[in-house]
Amino acid sequence: MAATTVRGLGCNLELLRPAVPRPQSPAVLCVHGLGIDSLASYYLSLAPPLVAADAEVAMYDLRGHGNSERPATGYRLVDFVDDLEGVIEVLGWQDRAIHLVGNSFGGTVVFRYAADHPERVLSITAVETEPPSRYWEGWIRAAVRGARETVHAPDSLEQFARDRGRVGRRQGESMRALVMDTTLTEDLPSGPYLTESELAAFPVPVLGLYGAESDLADRADPLERLLPDCVTVTFPGQGHRLLVEARREVAELVVPWITEGRRPAGVSAIPIPDTAPALGDPVP
Repeated sequence: MAATTVRGLGCNLELLRPAVPRPQSPAVLCVHGLGIDSLASYYLSLAPPLVAADAEVAMYDLRGHGNSERPATGYRLVDFVDDLEGVIEVLGWQDRAIHLVGNSFGGTVVFRYAADHPERVLSITAVETEPPSRYWEGWIRAAVRGARETVHAPDSLEQFARDRGRVGRRQGESMRALVMDTTLTEDLPSGPYLTESELAAFPVPVLGLYGAESDLADRADPLERLLPDCVTVTFPGQGHRLLVEARREVAELVVPWITEGRRPAGVSAIPIPDTAPALGDPVP
């Protein structure tokens, strides 16, 4: 499964299965971030170890990203949430309780979907992300403003190329088209938001992972205090690219969380050694 159609748009969807699928194999759906991110972030990080642990893992390029279609309009939060529902239908997972993984903006989408369909979601893994709250509204406004400034800079493509080589230039071109040729920056931020009381009654268990050097690092403790069933882990020396730059350490927590229901109780931080270069910054 690769090219398919979701809600009338072309969608790049990948489904990885263990060599010998079992009826009780966990179903995991991964949602990536905005900007230069794509399903490749999962393909090179969490997907392989999850499949090795007998999980079925689906991941897709968001509308306007990667190899999915880039419509001119339709980039509100609700559009991305509806796309997630559409992907579940294409996979045939409507009657199957699933685990959701969201990186950056993908986590915001996942939180909103789980709030609307708690009976369908067994757990959330939230990587460097924030639920769609009023705090998130301010954060995403700043991120969108930064994306506009980046792509309008005269040497933006050259900077991407210097930072990340040939792949970086392609990522920069894709991000520029997304910002300049669509209504993304006008459509975000948009609700519906989750209120503090809704978050305090959030019905799905959450594992939150944050980089200590990230702009979102200070959201870990409030998230753990507010959500009724949430544990967060902060990774020293890591920033927003935590998913791919600390892929081994992230997998060591996420795989048992999803496949065994085992949470890193009492863990607030773990040391991270130097790791290989990652794909690129999700924005946000």
